[in-house]
Amino acid sequence: MKNNLKNFLNANQGKNSFRLLWLFIFLYTLFFSLISFWKYKNFLYNGLDLAIFNQVFFNTSEGRLFEFSIHPHLYLGDHFSLFILFLAPLYAFFKSPIFLLFLQSLILGLASWPIFLITKNVFKKQDDRFLIALTSALVFLLNPIIWNINLFDFHILSFAIFFLLFAFYFWQEKRFLWFVIFLILALTVREDVSLVVFMFGILPLLEIKNLKEAKFMSFPRRRESRRMDSRLRGNDIINYFRFFTIQKNNLKWIFSPIVMSLFWFFVSAKIISYFNPASSYKFLVYYQWLGKSNNFLDLILNIFKNPLAAFLHLFVFGNLVTFFGFLLSFIFFPLFAGKYLLLAIGVFVQIFLSSANEGDLILQTHYAALFLPALSIASIYGLKNFLEIRKKKIKKWELSKKDEIAIERKLVNFQGAFKIIVKEKNLLFVFFIVSIIYVNLFLGPTFGILKAITHQEIKEKTKLNRMFVKKIPDKAPVVTTYNLISNLSKRKDIYSLYYVFLGRKQFSQEEYKLPDNVKYYLIDFSDLITYQLQIENVGIYQGQYMTGDDRLREYLKNYGIVDVVDSLVLFKKNYQSDKELIEKENLPQNNYKDSVFLNNKKIALLSYNRKKFKEKRFKKSSLVFCSFLWRALENIKRNYQLQIEILDRSNKVVWQKIYPLAYGIYPTSEWKTNEAVRTNYWFLLPDKFLNDKFILQAKLIDIKKGHLGLNGIRSVVDKIEEKEELGTFEIK
Repeated sequence: MKNNLKNFLNANQGKNSFRLLWLFIFLYTLFFSLISFWKYKNFLYNGLDLAIFNQVFFNTSEGRLFEFSIHPHLYLGDHFSLFILFLAPLYAFFKSPIFLLFLQSLILGLASWPIFLITKNVFKKQDDRFLIALTSALVFLLNPIIWNINLFDFHILSFAIFFLLFAFYFWQEKRFLWFVIFLILALTVREDVSLVVFMFGILPLLEIKNLKEAKFMSFPRRRESRRMDSRLRGNDIINYFRFFTIQKNNLKWIFSPIVMSLFWFFVSAKIISYFNPASSYKFLVYYQWLGKSNNFLDLILNIFKNPLAAFLHLFVFGNLVTFFGFLLSFIFFPLFAGKYLLLAIGVFVQIFLSSANEGDLILQTHYAALFLPALSIASIYGLKNFLEIRKKKIKKWELSKKDEIAIERKLVNFQGAFKIIVKEKNLLFVFFIVSIIYVNLFLGPTFGILKAITHQEIKEKTKLNRMFVKKIPDKAPVVTTYNLISNLSKRKDIYSLYYVFLGRKQFSQEEYKLPDNVKYYLIDFSDLITYQLQIENVGIYQGQYMTGDDRLREYLKNYGIVDVVDSLVLFKKNYQSDKELIEKENLPQNNYKDSVFLNNKKIALLSYNRKKFKEKRFKKSSLVFCSFLWRALENIKRNYQLQIEILDRSNKVVWQKIYPLAYGIYPTSEWKTNEAVRTNYWFLLPDKFLNDKFILQAKLIDIKKGHLGLNGIRSVVDKIEEKEELGTFEIK
């Protein structure tokens, strides 16, 4: 069967293999386009980047080059991405985030094309080179890192993978003009691509053969005569010039990438600093742990001032886990051709030297993009080197019949089993296939996709989000939250509630201010839990979390509630509403006879009111209105939250959700002693749990520790690690 496949692929000089390659690319693009469209339609792109890129493309396609309002400056103040100008004319025909998601799936699928060509060149002396090349392309498309990049928002860096791989292919082919063209295209994607392009200039030095024979810089090691002490030996001088004569044709391959990358990097830095309000490259904040740096020169000096600290930081546990994950995703083949990993050395320092230390998040996001060309190329050459080592090992393992039987009887012995797997082609092939599938399931989003598509609650929440989004006119300026901003980003003016709450521009101490033209606020107040995890204990924003509610109240004071369901609330400017989220009441002191005391009697629940009503717009859920009347009996310094649970008769929790207490607009840290505060909620609860078989209860909780992470489909989720329960009461 393998011979038949080999003959089929080699027929007509590999045309059949190219047909299969394009079939793989088509299937990959189709599959991930559909998954991405589904994720978008269900409001699951909540990482902010898709919204940013879509607004930049939307404004650019309408002549407002690089404008966006999510960060209040041109996108050139964030990144120098001229490639946006190449894509904008295509985007103008569609003007939708869906088109960007399709482009991302397409370009990642097309990246397997240069993988095919590179592999074919590496194995050009083998009869089954087309089969190996096709397998290599398919394995690339199955790589979990590619899948993660594809699903985590939209990022322009995806295009750099394609250009850098093709640049390497033309370097293999010694086609200089095309090599330079693809390097330039790669540079236009983003300024930090220059870190990879620079290392392309080192490639010719890595490939120099017979360097020892050239006796380059071979100075005398000991005194041979007094005459030799004062000058080089004649033969060494001759060999010195002979070396450069041989290598003069390589100089353009060496210096072109180096000069281009350095020029582009420093010009980009100047342009970014010019358009950034802080007049600097704002992402330098990630390296402030080394010392204050306002430019790249300061950063480099700080590294040299603290070389040991920088070196040790590169190899902290989180970075080592990430590096192991990269190697695992390529079945450790890059280790057999480690010199090609040098292509990623600049990116390695850039990412791993930062203060973030995000570990597995790098493997699950676009931050892995610039590692992929080096890892892919090294794995191809690594496979070739592995097969050559295998041949040598098999010769070494030439055994007598008696020895072979002895090994077969000792399969439990690791060394014996390893020898058999390496020696038998079929076993080796099965081992690689199983490894690839395992790595995809272990590091990729496969299980997450299957789980999310069958998740019933996503459908109900999607319906609710669509209902609210339709209430906002297409061109109206709007402030909104993470899970809604991408779907509302096709407009000139859109703002993130995160920066409104934070009160600071990104990575800056400069004040963030909204313009007066905002017409709507569409807020999913679940985001206020996210803000607590995101900024409460972050040094650069110290104190901003506890004052965020003040800014939010100030901005919302002239806005009325158009509609409210569960944690989702639509506000409109100067709208007269009959609904209130929070009410302050003047109540006399009472004896608290029927009150529920919480948090060691620091808070009293004076009363509550529950009312269920069914609306036609919800088929499988009902609105349960709950009004809680609270009183703070002491001064409270923390912002507490409300956890609503539904339990069955065996006290097992079957449904749970955390809501910010008082919507986070008037949190417990603002409550005055003996002040009565009424909070009104319209909980959307599943009908199947609203009967006598289940118990509805509430808990007051204090979130102590947590962080933001990614779920199976690479959407951002809250990860609460530690919370304190301050009291529980049943809502009858």
